[in-house]
Amino acid sequence: MTRKSVKTITSPDSVAYFTISSVLEVWATNSHAESKKVKFEVHAFDVEAGAVVDVTAEGIAGGKEVALAPNSTTELWKGQTPGIDDVHVDGLRSKPIVIQARLVDVDTGVVLARYCNWPEPFKYIHFPTKEQVNLKIVPTVASDGPLGSTSLTITVDRPIKGLILDVEGPWAKFSDQAIDMFPGDTQVVGVIGLEGREVKARYLGDGSA
Repeated sequence: MTRKSVKTITSPDSVAYFTISSVLEVWATNSHAESKKVKFEVHAFDVEAGAVVDVTAEGIAGGKEVALAPNSTTELWKGQTPGIDDVHVDGLRSKPIVIQARLVDVDTGVVLARYCNWPEPFKYIHFPTKEQVNLKIVPTVASDGPLGSTSLTITVDRPIKGLILDVEGPWAKFSDQAIDMFPGDTQVVGVIGLEGREVKARYLGDGSA
């Protein structure tokens, strides 16, 4: 997925008249020898306003079924970035819209891939407070002991970038790190060696740096 600004000169007489559009492009790669049917979903969220951005106008609300060509890359969507209007002045700060794309198996409902695209540079984003994010990490113990396994169910109310999980004391091995979380998209991370300890979390903009 990529997001880029496209500048179009609107007057044949002067470069002073132009339109700057934010264009979003999404692709998916299928490395198998057969085509794969998936449900392609796009979600958008204004991280500062704390509001879901409607993607109905883009024709992708609720997701759509697509076929990924075998052993190749398939373009899934290209168009205006949801929630971001055209501007006619250079240097204007656009809305901090976070875009998430997911590929879901149409037969099992399993999420095959997910990706979040954040506006850059990050220094211009007013990140939400911890209370607004409402990060929840719920452990479920599968087996006990030093090598016992635990599943962590993670949810948020606002998007966060680069979630890092950690514990105090001896090592614990997590199945995933640097996670981009999105509201409504519960993620489960496995951990070995937790042994009942509290899981600590930090992420970009949480004020810990």
